[in-house]
Amino acid sequence: MKTVAIVGANSMLGKTLAVQLGQQGITVISVGRSKNNDIILDLVKPFHYSICANYKADVIFHCASAFGDDTFEGTQTNFLTNTIGSLNVLKLMQQLECVHVVYAGSMSSYPRLEATNLLSSYGLSKAQAEQILEWGMKRKEGLFCSLRFSQLYDTEGLCCHHQPWFGRIIAYASRGLDLHLPASKGKRNFLHVSEAACLMILSAKAHITGCWPVCHYESLDTTEMAELAYREFGCGGQIIIDMKKKPFRAIFFPEDLSIFERLQHKLSISMAQGIAMIHQSGFAENFGPLDVL
Repeated sequence: MKTVAIVGANSMLGKTLAVQLGQQGITVISVGRSKNNDIILDLVKPFHYSICANYKADVIFHCASAFGDDTFEGTQTNFLTNTIGSLNVLKLMQQLECVHVVYAGSMSSYPRLEATNLLSSYGLSKAQAEQILEWGMKRKEGLFCSLRFSQLYDTEGLCCHHQPWFGRIIAYASRGLDLHLPASKGKRNFLHVSEAACLMILSAKAHITGCWPVCHYESLDTTEMAELAYREFGCGGQIIIDMKKKPFRAIFFPEDLSIFERLQHKLSISMAQGIAMIHQSGFAENFGPLDVL
């Protein structure tokens, strides 16, 4: 693996991947909508073959996703970007003469994650993207791997858009403010983005195939995470469980840790350590929003 392409290079995960790959001396081709990418590609727009005429890649890391809700507009965005957009990724791979893709999947595609056993439009669109990518690679006798990550967070605060309650916990704890938190009916499972990037690289090097659940060994409810944050920052303030707020629903993360056995890799960042990294980095002020009444 000498040269790779990252689809979604400007995403939180894409940026982290690029740094780790660069540190290993691997050449990175950035792919995305922004003009600062080597290859400009919008997953929902027609693909132009001329955009990548001078590039070849050994592996594609697909990190681009839409995160719409279950409204009509959100559902439409999810399927256009995540599902139909994967066809553009296959076209890109053809142009790059690449037959190996590692996909940043989601535990939202796990059918028993929710008590209802119903997938969200986001989870379903990501699952169908996996099917399309796997189908495309089988036709080329290539390699497809999807790592279905749980909830990703980072040290700089880029995660707040997709993980707003994690952002709120850090924001309120680091400022010593009282946080009126809903009660929790179940655990949450967070993985630091640097660990996710490392696992994607290891998966590519090991040539593993198929869909793999990737959850942290440690699951905590939201109150437990908040307690860790308030203890770490030590700025005062308190956690107030507000029974009038709609509680955080139960989510059932699988306990399958086979990906770590397969890659002979151990996670090294607990939630307490991850929060300490945010504190020590000085990036806590990037977290939010500060909007809890």
